[in-house]
Amino acid sequence: QGSKGPKSSGRAKRRPETINHTPVESKRGKKFRAGSSRHVKLMTVLSGIQWRGGSKFPGKVEALIAEYIRKWEPMDPAVFKLRCGPNYRVNGFKKPSVGSFYDIVAMDSFHAPTKKHVTDVGNKVDLSSLLKEGEEGWVGGLPRLWIVVMQIPNYSPSFLTSKYDGDGFGVVFYFRLNQNGIDAIKRRVGAARVTKKFVSQPLDITDAARGPYLWKNIVRLANQEDLNLGYIVGGYVQKYNAKPFLSRNCKTYHRGPAHFEVDVDIHRFNYVSRKGMYAFRDWTKDLTLDLAFVIQCQEDDELPEKLLGCVRVTALDSKCDGVSLPQ
Repeated sequence: QGSKGPKSSGRAKRRPETINHTPVESKRGKKFRAGSSRHVKLMTVLSGIQWRGGSKFPGKVEALIAEYIRKWEPMDPAVFKLRCGPNYRVNGFKKPSVGSFYDIVAMDSFHAPTKKHVTDVGNKVDLSSLLKEGEEGWVGGLPRLWIVVMQIPNYSPSFLTSKYDGDGFGVVFYFRLNQNGIDAIKRRVGAARVTKKFVSQPLDITDAARGPYLWKNIVRLANQEDLNLGYIVGGYVQKYNAKPFLSRNCKTYHRGPAHFEVDVDIHRFNYVSRKGMYAFRDWTKDLTLDLAFVIQCQEDDELPEKLLGCVRVTALDSKCDGVSLPQ
């Protein structure tokens, strides 16, 4: 769980505030197309490889390679157990999630000199390719697209200094509203009402002001048995695997014409959490991680909870994967 820390001490080099409003652009000056970071990375690699007779790779070959190296895939929401009634606060009942409101449709990964480069991503990239024909705007108070950005520091945390920004790795997940979500809005399902209230609140609201309706992250290591984690690390993973955490006050929120975005700022997590994540940076290419996101519900008329979306990420190398953003 994250903890609120003081603002940057100034040790990290400050950059003009306009960076936060500058689109992620391609070399041709156009907006970066959402979900295309793997394609850009692939083209960079293939540009140094010659096909038969020195010609370019055929389109079908490029497509097959791109699919092979894709790092994400949809998964069954029932893997995750969520709150259910009756009287959860007393009974603590949980059951597998029945579907989700959103489906994963794309993922990007970026290397960035500061976290501002991977903040408010939805208003910097071209999202048009993620929407089906005729889809636009919001539906019954919920956005067509839900974006989650995990801002991960690449520098070693220090217990003695308060550094909360710097070189980092940004992983961006794009989810699209599915029929389950649309039906839940129309039927005024409890979890849908809670989600609608969540996105309607001020963007700068604190977790304390939100009451019980908080953003929860769930991370599950799916291939623990394939890894030699050792007794201590293995025990730690076993204890906290797939356990929801709140990342209190370590988030920023953003809206757009058809999307809502939650940026989870791991740079501001407490020292122990950041130290553990930094120690795992060499392991990421061997991990299969299941990630899910949910808005916390509490009362019987709001339960059961429903996943916003979930995704399986495989062998994402925080050192080698991702497109490097310019200074």
